[in-house]
Amino acid sequence: MHINENILDDAQQIDPNKIDLVGRMGKDWYVRASGNAIFEVEKPNLNLGIGIDSLPTAIKASEVLTGNHLGMLANVNIIPTIDGNFHNEALQVLKAENSDPKMIHALAASLLNQGKVADAWQVLLS
Repeated sequence: MHINENILDDAQQIDPNKIDLVGRMGKDWYVRASGNAIFEVEKPNLNLGIGIDSLPTAIKASEVLTGNHLGMLANVNIIPTIDGNFHNEALQVLKAENSDPKMIHALAASLLNQGKVADAWQVLLS
């Protein structure tokens, strides 16, 4: 197989941000997977994640978090504990206003979209 070295990352793996990925959806429909439409879910090599079934019910039943978000949260080896040192200004404002859980889930979703799984867990646990 021949691969143009310009599409490889530092680990000599294909960098999806350097190629134009297209998938067939059916009939005459196709989808382009690039830019903000792609995301990474790190896979532990030795340990399995907890799985979606182990997520707290309130998280699994969220009207805000997507299946992809749940998958990212379920990929941790254990459910984290609350980090007393975690400080997130947006979370403090939401809590001070006694906000709806949907707002907390929206903040967690925003963090997950940025790949900040640990921070999203802290928001959901607080």
